[in-house]
Amino acid sequence: MRQSVVTSSRRSPSQCRTMALDIVNLYISQISDFFKLSDVAIMAAPGASLVQPPHLPLNSHSICTAYYLNKILADIHDTVNELNSLDIAKDSGLKGLLENTRWRFVDFLVKAWLRGLSFTLSKLKWLF
Repeated sequence: MRQSVVTSSRRSPSQCRTMALDIVNLYISQISDFFKLSDVAIMAAPGASLVQPPHLPLNSHSICTAYYLNKILADIHDTVNELNSLDIAKDSGLKGLLENTRWRFVDFLVKAWLRGLSFTLSKLKWLF
């Protein structure tokens, strides 16, 4: 019978906290990069353009877009709540991530709704 040897490295609590905080910051940067998040004040500035990330489908209607954006936002919200409940990082920017994601998704949804509206109006003009 083979015995398993367990080797463990002892890390200090501060090292573990630093590694966990680095992971949280990496999560924030990955989500921000994926959805091209920016601060709400920067997005509302004159001359700022809403560029939709290339991985979001352009031919999706607003109801489908709203459904999937809501599911993604719920997943991000659950992750933020779990990380906050672990009490790893109090001021790590998770609340800002959630707020920026929410507003960016509203922008995506409005853009999808306007795109669908312009398509509908062009078809109505063709009929009449």
